[in-house]
Amino acid sequence: MTLIVTRTSSRYALMVTDRKVTRNAAEHDPDANKNVLFGDRNGVVAIGYTGMAYIGTIPTDQWIAQTLTGLTFPEGRRGKGSVPFLMTTSYEVQYLGRRVRDLRDRLNEARPLILEKYRHEWSARSFDLVITGFEWNRGEVRPMLTALSKPPNSDKFELRDSDRHWYLPQRGRFPVRMCAAPAQNLTIEELRSIEARLHSVWGDGHGAADEVANHAEALLAETIQDVSVRLRVVGPDTMSILIPPPAGPDPTIRVRYIPAGRDQGVLRAGGKQTPVPVAFSPWVVSPGCVRSPSVFTNLRVESACGPYRVVMEAPHVDGTPGGMSSQERRSIKG
Repeated sequence: MTLIVTRTSSRYALMVTDRKVTRNAAEHDPDANKNVLFGDRNGVVAIGYTGMAYIGTIPTDQWIAQTLTGLTFPEGRRGKGSVPFLMTTSYEVQYLGRRVRDLRDRLNEARPLILEKYRHEWSARSFDLVITGFEWNRGEVRPMLTALSKPPNSDKFELRDSDRHWYLPQRGRFPVRMCAAPAQNLTIEELRSIEARLHSVWGDGHGAADEVANHAEALLAETIQDVSVRLRVVGPDTMSILIPPPAGPDPTIRVRYIPAGRDQGVLRAGGKQTPVPVAFSPWVVSPGCVRSPSVFTNLRVESACGPYRVVMEAPHVDGTPGGMSSQERRSIKG
């Protein structure tokens, strides 16, 4: 289980997700990644999932990245449970709408891939895959917000883009849509409260887009952390992906790891082990280059995704070298 909260408008698309993976209500992988930043022929989107953390023996986020690209990623130098943190590769680009429908079809075929002892759980529990960002056709750019959802006691995924927890303000210059998944973890009243708080600060929407987005990011991260206090299946450490429209000479996607506790690691270099603050990154998938989820410190990492530059920053500590590594994942036995 997890919690994904999005806020999407013509000015930006924002996804904030917790990072806790549980099994039988107990913590299984506190560092697990649930996000994929994906570039295609006519768009770039952030993808987050809530549901079973493995499809077969592969982490679900990796399965999503491999399914989207049609690739099978090699094992990394750190052995089973890791992949290289940077892969130069290519995949056939496709229109986003077609890609989403293909992903739905593959999810509908996923049950036989689930380890037999977990298949009942796969069918019994809900699964949501939320997608937000921007797509463009013939020079027209528009925001995108949709979901692939499977209800409890079902194996069938449906494409849903109108019956989630949308909220459309009745006033304001820039209409927005908000979404929370799974729906039971955040009520429509709580979503309206977030929107009211933003509206109280920015009035009729004339604030600068980056100021509104920064305030929205802080509120969504705070909301997830508040929910984590009352729901054991939601974690307090969050990942934020902010996508602006692809305008101007240097459109930039910002990725932030916003911790509420799990932000320390150990940098091993020259036989020394140095405690350092760390950040985590999601999948960044674009034709020509794939970055796997990584842990890093003292670095500003940049990558490309479609027409965008992607910027990810880790905390800086004077006198300490930077470091980056692919992220090990907890294994699941067949």
